Amino acid sequence: MTAKEFVRLVLSRKGLFRSLAEKDETAEEGLEDLEEQVTTLSNTVNTLNGQVEDIDTQVQNIATNIQALEDIAYGYPKVFVDSKTGTGEAQQISHGLGAVPDLVVVVPTSFTIGDSGGSVSIQQGQHTDTQLVVTVSNGVGYQVVAFKFPEAPEE
Repeated sequence: MTAKEFVRLVLSRKGLFRSLAEKDETAEEGLEDLEEQVTTLSNTVNTLNGQVEDIDTQVQNIATNIQALEDIAYGYPKVFVDSKTGTGEAQQISHGLGAVPDLVVVVPTSFTIGDSGGSVSIQQGQHTDTQLVVTVSNGVGYQVVAFKFPEAPEE
């Protein structure tokens, strides 16, 4: 090999090495960019997972609130309470429950033995969706309590 050929070979290899080094540097920069993108994507996924958890929590809170509202609307009876004095005749008392009560309780609250002849008579009549019908001995104070229990919602 001549000196001239040797110089050409060295220069060509030097150029080749320079070219490979430049390619390695470019590849390394590309790899660094790719790693940054992967990190950014990973951070975005973590953020989205956190948001999904927040949404799940909000959905659970909404479901709890809906259940609480259903309990209020369907879980508690409507109640009517009134105090009266018996007349010995059937008395009609407007109750405002919007339906025939499921339970009516009449409790004597004040009377004297002389007023009632030694006994108190309490009779319930046919209640309607607007009126309670109660007959209590004359002069006997009483309290009437009517309940309308909620219907279970159909599922």
